[in-house]
Amino acid sequence: MPGFAKLRPHPATHTPLDQELLHPHDAELVRRALSGHRKAIVELVERMGCVPRILASRNARMGSPVRDHDLPDLVQDTLLVIWRKLPTFEGRSSLETWIYRICCLELMNFVRRKRRTGREQGREEELLELGAPTTSLSNSQEYEDLYQAMERLPASELEIVRLKHFDDLTFESVGGRLGISENTAKTRYYRGLKRLNGFLGATRGQEVQR
Repeated sequence: MPGFAKLRPHPATHTPLDQELLHPHDAELVRRALSGHRKAIVELVERMGCVPRILASRNARMGSPVRDHDLPDLVQDTLLVIWRKLPTFEGRSSLETWIYRICCLELMNFVRRKRRTGREQGREEELLELGAPTTSLSNSQEYEDLYQAMERLPASELEIVRLKHFDDLTFESVGGRLGISENTAKTRYYRGLKRLNGFLGATRGQEVQR
């Protein structure tokens, strides 16, 4: 990722690494990278290598509203956003989960900007090129609602939902990765799904009332 070492995010006050943090190693890595430690920067850049995969996977599941030739630009823009937001990372979720949230948000922002440009210019063919006829637009809205609902989940539940669905891990594997029992992973997962359903139900109810 050329040029990343030259970026210097503004210093931020970091939460002390204590037992309340779920991922103190990640918080320490970010702190050291922001302080200019070369090894930490290299490791951080390697960890951010998940961004292209996340964006490509999310885009595919949404029906590919972002065209292939636009994906590299989206990846670079998202990496810059992540780097600039690093001072806000506190280790209350894993670095990958935190990155995943930003990827989802930037993907939806990109799609919204594309649609807005298409409407302002009155070019319906541009929407068709985005693969967004009426049915696809509805599906994209549902995905957007889902991502916004996921943003409201507690970090511990979001991480398990992400690992189960995005990484296709079993509950046993999820528990092993997070250092919790398989039953605890299941409990948090289903609690997260129940919470998501509540958030989505409320969102759909608001849309009906409009």
